[in-house]
Amino acid sequence: MGCCLNCGSFRPSLGCLCHSCEGALKFWAEDLETQPLRGLQIRSLYRWVPGRSDILSRLILWLKGSRQKEAWHYYAKEMSRNYCETLPRNFKIYVVPAPSKKGQTDHAMLWAQGLSQALGAELLPCLRKTGQYAQRGADRGTRALIEMELIENNTDTVDFESQILWIFADDIVTTGATARSAHIALGRPANFQIWALAQRSLSCGASKDLL
Repeated sequence: MGCCLNCGSFRPSLGCLCHSCEGALKFWAEDLETQPLRGLQIRSLYRWVPGRSDILSRLILWLKGSRQKEAWHYYAKEMSRNYCETLPRNFKIYVVPAPSKKGQTDHAMLWAQGLSQALGAELLPCLRKTGQYAQRGADRGTRALIEMELIENNTDTVDFESQILWIFADDIVTTGATARSAHIALGRPANFQIWALAQRSLSCGASKDLL
């Protein structure tokens, strides 16, 4: 089954970590309270503080790309177990993945697929980016310029009834610019949550209400 990506020992789980390292990772587990993000709700499995959470940093780096489907689905099941009891009853759930640059199956899509399966929800890849702004290494001002739109072929399938919970699935949330753009593109639905593997702390130390 391979070795633990952190310590190199035998790992019995699909999460790429041994039991000992998984136990250490729980120190960075996010609490079950929904975190506000400029009026939006964000839920994450972990708090990521680069430079302080080495195990989590190694895990996130390893998960990047499109070949870690089993691991992404493993953590999606963990996420759903944490939060499924807090979901509104009798709501239809749409899971919308953060769009990739070229519409390819990337880590955000694998995360969204895992969440939709774990929650019994409908996967709806209905968004695409319209700007030319790269996120990696960008400052907050550049990230705020990210824009999205509905894909024409998916417009007719989008249901805007009030008994819908929209879950925007992204692997990492830092400033929330991508999620806010998605919320706008979807018509600002009232029941909208962001589900991420981890919420990354800003290096400048800005508080959450400034994100």
